[in-house]
Amino acid sequence: MSYTAYGPPMEFYDQLNSADSDQIGLCLIQGDSPGSKFEIPI
Repeated sequence: MSYTAYGPPMEFYDQLNSADSDQIGLCLIQGDSPGSKFEIPI
């Protein structure tokens, strides 16, 4: 993943501690999410 467009944001997220993530409202969602690029059209 580090060589994709998701790499830099994931590295940023990995460097934050949980208190800082919570303070700025950042959370990691793994898997499908409505409206995401991960949806598979039927």
